[in-house]
Amino acid sequence: MSNRLYKAAVLVFLILIAIFLYLRRGELRRDARHPADEWAVLEEKIESLETKLEQSEKQREMIRRELTDAESSMDEKISGYQVIMERIRGLESGIEETREENRALLDRLGVLTDNMEKHALLADGFEAEIEDIERMIGESEEKKKDALNSLNAAGEELVVIAGTGDGDIERVKEDLENTRKIKEDIRNKNEKIRKKAENIYELYEEELGLKAEADFEELKGYFTKTEDFKSRITESLEDFKTRVEKAEERYLARVEEKDESEEITIPPMEGRTDVFELANFNARQEKNLIGGGFGVWEKDPHDRTQSCKMEFISSVRRGDTGSSLKLIYDVNSPNEAYNGFWMDLKRVNLAPYEYYVVDVKGDSVAGFTDRFKVELKDSHGETQSFLLTGVSDKWQEKKIPLNYFDRIDLSSVSQFVIVFEDTVSSPRSGIIYLNSIFVE
Repeated sequence: MSNRLYKAAVLVFLILIAIFLYLRRGELRRDARHPADEWAVLEEKIESLETKLEQSEKQREMIRRELTDAESSMDEKISGYQVIMERIRGLESGIEETREENRALLDRLGVLTDNMEKHALLADGFEAEIEDIERMIGESEEKKKDALNSLNAAGEELVVIAGTGDGDIERVKEDLENTRKIKEDIRNKNEKIRKKAENIYELYEEELGLKAEADFEELKGYFTKTEDFKSRITESLEDFKTRVEKAEERYLARVEEKDESEEITIPPMEGRTDVFELANFNARQEKNLIGGGFGVWEKDPHDRTQSCKMEFISSVRRGDTGSSLKLIYDVNSPNEAYNGFWMDLKRVNLAPYEYYVVDVKGDSVAGFTDRFKVELKDSHGETQSFLLTGVSDKWQEKKIPLNYFDRIDLSSVSQFVIVFEDTVSSPRSGIIYLNSIFVE
C-alpha cells in the first residue's frame, strides 16, 4: 500500500514539473516576441529617412541648375574632384567589406537556427547576450545614418565648389575624412557583433547545443534590414558619383569652347560723355540698349506664396520724361524663397570700366528692402555676387566697383541679375524701381 502511495506521489510530482515547464515555455515564447516592437520603430526610422532623401532631391534639383551654369578656370579644382572620387571609391570598398562581414554573421546564425528548441529553459540565460547584440546593431545603424548624411553634405559642398572657389575643397575633404572615420567605427562595431555571435555559438555548441529560435530569427531580420539600408547608401553613392562625372564632362566641354562673341559697343549716356549706358526703360520695351532682353525670374513659379513681377511706369522716374522699371517682389513664404530680375548683356566687354552703376530707389508706400544681391555672370558660366546696400526712397546711383569681380572674365560678361532672398530682404515683400543701368 505504501509503495503505491509512493508511486502515486512521484507521478503527481512529475506531472506538476511538466505543467511548470509547459507554462515556462509559453512565457519564453511571449518574451521572444517583444523585439518586434523595436523592428517597427526601425522601419519607421527608415521610412523617415527615405522621406528626407526625397525632400533632399528637390534641393539637388536646385543645385543641379547651379552646377549646369558653374564653370571655372581650374585645373586645381579638377584635381580636387579626383581626390573626392578616390575617397568615394574608398567608402564604397568599405561598405562592401561591411556587407561581407554581415553575410558571414548571417551564415553563422544560420547554423544556430538549425538547432530547434532542444531545451528552451537555457534560452533565458542568453537573453542578455542577444539584447547586447541588438544594442550594438542599433548603434551601428546610427553610424550608417551619419555616414549617409555626411555623404549628402559632401555632395552639396562639391556642387558649391563649382561656383565658389578653391577654399571649399579643403572643407569637403575634411567632411569625407570624417565619413571615413564613421565607416571605421561601423567596421569595429560589426567586429564586436561577430565576436559576440561566435561566443553565443560556442556556448550553444559546447554546453548543450541549445537555441532560442524566435530570438535569433528576429536577429536575422535585423541584419536583413541593415543590409537593405546599406544597399540604399550604395545606390546614393552611385548616383552622386554619376552626377559628379557629368558635371566634370560639362565643365571640360565648356572649357574647350572658343569665345566667338562679337565686340559690343556701349552707347554713351545722353548729356554725359564719361558714362556708357547699358539700359534704360524709356522705350518701354523688354530690350536693353545693346540688344539683350530682360525679365523677371522665380525659384518656383508653381509656389503662389512667392513671386516677382515687373512693369514699366512713367509716374515714377528720374527727370521730367521717360519711364522706369517697377519690380514687385515677394519672398514672404513658408518655403525657401528667392527671385529677381535678369538682363542679357550679350558678352559685353566691361574690363575697360571702373564701376557698374544701378540707378535705383524704393517705394516708400509699399515698402522696400534696403539691400539685395546683384550678380554678374561671364560667358564661361562663372558667377560672382555683390551685396548692394543703402537703398532709400530717393533716386541713387549705386556704384559697384568692377574690380570686386575678380573671379569672372570681365571681357565677356553675359548676364546681370538682381536677387531678392528671404534671408536678406527686409521687408520680404515690396517694390524697387530701376531708372537706368550704366558703366563708367
